[in-house]
Amino acid sequence: MAIRSLGKDSGTRSDFDDEFDKTIRQKGFRAYWSRAILCPCRLNGATKHADPSCVNCGGDGWFYVLPAEADSLDFFVNEGFNDLANAKATKCLVTSVAKNMEIYEHLGEWIFGDVNVTCLSFHKFSYRDRFTLVDGRSEYQQVIKVPASRSIPVKRRDPENNLRYPALSVLHAITVDAQGVRTEHKDSITIESDGSLTLDPTLPTNYDLVTVVYEYHPVLIIMQNVIDTRLSPRKFKSKNEEVLFLPRFSRAKPDYFPDEPTGTPGQDFTPS
Repeated sequence: MAIRSLGKDSGTRSDFDDEFDKTIRQKGFRAYWSRAILCPCRLNGATKHADPSCVNCGGDGWFYVLPAEADSLDFFVNEGFNDLANAKATKCLVTSVAKNMEIYEHLGEWIFGDVNVTCLSFHKFSYRDRFTLVDGRSEYQQVIKVPASRSIPVKRRDPENNLRYPALSVLHAITVDAQGVRTEHKDSITIESDGSLTLDPTLPTNYDLVTVVYEYHPVLIIMQNVIDTRLSPRKFKSKNEEVLFLPRFSRAKPDYFPDEPTGTPGQDFTPS
């Protein structure tokens, strides 16, 4: 942070200049950023809510596109992420991990947490935007219907038949037969280049469901409206002013958390 004197009228104040951006470039998480767009299906005469049968947003009311800023920082190449047409490479700070203890009053020991996200000053992210953290790894598990092809693709909106996220590694893949006997299939699964899974076709066919526990890159959704209040006016000797837009900051949650801390613990919030 650079400290400079701005004269008698303005006093002495801290100016970030581009130091904050330099810090994010050096210390930030590599991430893919996607812009959230309201789906037109919301504009209907009946409910003013998203259409549950909408083929564009899947009933969520939002879909994701490449952010309008045309430049890409090219910090890294594609790493286990298959939606580059709707995301761009950037870096961000992820800090102040917190949990909401008030949820205990309503749902028992089910913790909802959030984090702070700060991005580069020239990337104007906003409410419901999505960040996929390439430098992070988390675990996720699903019960998936085993297809006849034994191939499990990645499709965020259909978690019963597909992986929600591209898999980085498989920790467990377990089936249970009619007698309650559990079988581990982790070593019989191949992870494809797009993060999908292929089960060994020679495996027994006497099961219909498999529980898969796998690692993936965490996905965060911005859950607060972002307002440009973090401006830094800078005066020059000519008395002209230049307004510096500082990096935006907001709260974010893992995208599988529900929008609000109500309802069934573990219910699936599924953005497009």
